[in-house]
Formats: sequence, C-alpha cells, structure tokens
Amino acid sequence: MSTASAETQKQPVACSEARVRAFPISDWLLEERAANTPMLEIAVAYLERLRDAGVPVDRGSLNMPQLHAQLLARSIIWDREQGAQEIDREHGLERNSGYLDSPVRVIYEGGGQIRRRLEDPDCPLDFPVLEDLKPQGFTDYWVLPLGFSTGKINALGFATKQPGGFTDFDLETIEATLPALGAVMELR
Repeated sequence: MSTASAETQKQPVACSEARVRAFPISDWLLEERAANTPMLEIAVAYLERLRDAGVPVDRGSLNMPQLHAQLLARSIIWDREQGAQEIDREHGLERNSGYLDSPVRVIYEGGGQIRRRLEDPDCPLDFPVLEDLKPQGFTDYWVLPLGFSTGKINALGFATKQPGGFTDFDLETIEATLPALGAVMELR
C-alpha cells in the first residue's frame, strides 16, 4: 500500500473519532435550541464542555456582526482564569486600528481561518491580539468563520496554553461541533 493511500485511509478514521468526541457537545447544543438560555451562558458552557472532552481551550471568543442601529457587533470573550464577558461594539469601531488590524476583520471580509502557533519562535505576531496572548503563555491561536444560514459570517476564536498547542484531533473535534453551535447562536 502506498503512503498516499495510507494517509487517505487514516483521515476518515480521525474525523470519525472527532465526531464521536464532539457528539455529546453537539447533542447538548441542539437541546439548547428551544431553551431561552442567554448567549453568554451558552458560549461559556460550550467552551467548558470542549475542555471536559479533552480539548485544551484556555480562551475563546465569538464575534458576531449585529443588525442594530447602535451596535456594529457583539463579542463574547471567555478566559479560563478570568471568566467571561459580553461586549457590545458600537458603530464606528470599523474605522479604528483595533478592528482594522484584527483577525476578526479578516474573517468578516471573507478570509479563511487563521492559525498562529505562538510557541514557534518564527511565528508572525501580525495581529495585536497575538502580542497580548503570547506573553500570557498561550501557545496556539486559531480563529475561523462561523457561518449562519443567512450568509452572515461570525468569527470564532480559540487559544490554548497547552505545550505544543492544539492537535489536529482537537481542531477536528471543534469543527465537528460547529454546525450545532452555529444553529443555536443563529437563533439567539
């Protein structure tokens, strides 16, 4: 058997194992669809359930554009040590360097996922958030789009302090939960 075909055979198994690992989280999220649980509580419980499943998330963020007269976006930021906060982002923010230089802007504008392995000495610190995370001991940062059925794109970020960062299995597990997470957040 060639190396290429061996790799092809390994991938579906890993993906299948990630789905099994993610199933309790996705199942819980789908049960939350009908509940009136606030978005902040769902986000925090989601990140804690990822940790319980073995994904070493130490920080998570969800950034969602809003169709609102005063708000451009709403952000939820959770840190395992500092707790969670929900932040309303007012119109005008999109002209500030904090937004213009952020990975969230890249995601909102249709860019793909961004991953930075912060413990790599050659890792570019091309976003200010990375300059904040690296000195705090974070080793890996990953931000990706979370789409809604309306076509609206949200930005979902994860960071860990785990030596070596996230494994492919960790990322596959997170990805397996995204359809359920997107459905629940869209309803909120």
